[in-house]
Amino acid sequence: MISISDQKKIKKEIGKNYANKILEYFLNNNILKEDGTPYSDKMVRAILTKRRYDNEKLEAVIFDCYSYYKTLNETEKQRRKHLLQS
Repeated sequence: MISISDQKKIKKEIGKNYANKILEYFLNNNILKEDGTPYSDKMVRAILTKRRYDNEKLEAVIFDCYSYYKTLNETEKQRRKHLLQS
């Protein structure tokens, strides 16, 4: 279950257009609905905020996406720091 504090962390780490970025992560990792169609950004928001779905598998994928963006952001910060020191 994604708590409200987790929702805030996910939104903050992924940033603006977080639903579209999560959706892109879903598509890149071939995460589709049971009927084989892709999720929509509205559905991603609903999964994240628990308005419609309580799906542990998708929640786990969202946390994987969060970890991916957190690592990506940390790498970018290190790169910028290295460039400033050069």
